[in-house]
Amino acid sequence: MIKKQLYRFYKFIKKPYNIILSVLLIVLGYLTLFPMLTMIKDTFTVHVSESMRLKQAAGSWTLNHWFKVLFDPSSLSVFYKPFLNSLITSLGACLVALLFGGVFSWLITRTNIRWKKVLSSLFIFPYIMPSWTIALAWYNVFKNSVVGGVPGTFQALTGIEPPNWFAYGAFPIALVTGLHYAPFAYIMIGGVLRNMDANLEEAAMMLKTSRNRIVRKITIPMILPAILSTFLLVFSSAMSFSHVWQAASIMGTVDDDSVGKIDVVPCFMCAFIATRNASSVPSIKSRPPPPCTCSSTPPGTT
Repeated sequence: MIKKQLYRFYKFIKKPYNIILSVLLIVLGYLTLFPMLTMIKDTFTVHVSESMRLKQAAGSWTLNHWFKVLFDPSSLSVFYKPFLNSLITSLGACLVALLFGGVFSWLITRTNIRWKKVLSSLFIFPYIMPSWTIALAWYNVFKNSVVGGVPGTFQALTGIEPPNWFAYGAFPIALVTGLHYAPFAYIMIGGVLRNMDANLEEAAMMLKTSRNRIVRKITIPMILPAILSTFLLVFSSAMSFSHVWQAASIMGTVDDDSVGKIDVVPCFMCAFIATRNASSVPSIKSRPPPPCTCSSTPPGTT
């Protein structure tokens, strides 16, 4: 039995791609699973800064952090509202990315539009650029007199003051994040459209099928896997740390009741990780810190 196992192991390591795959799995596990397990363990651990308040020794196990985040009166501001805002902006970003990326991929692959190569290269630029540059450009162009009394470029040129919901809040955050990830939709959906058998659509056209019916019955079912893949990719990326946080830090922190503050989960995660003491936050009433103050204490701490 042992000889058989040794022989199988020898056959396994004899193939170079198995060795490469094993090394990559080990590296991936170390870079992803180990930090994740460390963070989860940290949520059940009493920290030095709170040991006296909790009357427990530092390093001992506790459920106080989870109760503080999920069931404390401040949970609405600390977790539930930011989570809802993150969910709304992420779903909006998916819709924007699929709309812009899908339409553009259709124009490139199914029409005789000129300068296809140039337009394809230019469409990738929003993803190459950092997302905060797009957010800052939107902010400078469409901000109104609510912030510092200085209007943006659009209002200065036209005299029309952009509404608050258009200049700040969930709408521009979702739009900017969606534009940043729209190249994902273009690459994935465009690849399917290029490789799709055009005979199906031609046969339907020969049978005098309407264009709308061809799109609904042939084209969309063929590209549906690419749409779902794009949705999952954009949604997981938009719910993650950096990009939506950068957009929210610029356009979601206006201190005005008519605009409202858009707090998202990544902002609070950064603050909590920086302090390593989520249970010390009794309430959060102010806006999340900008990216440059990630190492400072969370807003609302005492």
